[in-house]
Amino acid sequence: MKKYFLLAVFLFSFVGPTNAQLLKVGLNGGISGGARELVDPAIIVDVAYFFQTNNNLQVGAVSGYSHTFKNISDLQYIPVGGGVRYEFNRFGLGADIGYAIVINGGSGGSLYYAPRMGFEINDKVAIMASYRGLTTFFSNWDIVALGVELGL
Repeated sequence: MKKYFLLAVFLFSFVGPTNAQLLKVGLNGGISGGARELVDPAIIVDVAYFFQTNNNLQVGAVSGYSHTFKNISDLQYIPVGGGVRYEFNRFGLGADIGYAIVINGGSGGSLYYAPRMGFEINDKVAIMASYRGLTTFFSNWDIVALGVELGL
């Protein structure tokens, strides 16, 4: 009997409290370009699924869709990667990194990164600002965006 009790204690020692899971959807508008280029508008939809690791830290998977309306050719891509968010009071900082699948020709894909910050209006709505970069062997794309993120 003592052997079964010790086995149960051992097995239950690995079971912790279930962490919260958060689905977030964002809609952003942005501009693409630099000092030497024309500024082009962009529309971005973000989808993220996060796990709450403690009171302030969230980690998870991110994806979405981005469309930059260029004068010569549009850039459309789907980012697939991981993200981390750290929230304190009503402010938050975070970053996404992964691979961007270019869906309208071009290089096929590139490294994707997106540092971001936000301000929570309430438990379900936040205002987000982000910088998004795509890096390939041939070129770099940059987007500065502002939008709304909804927690579902």
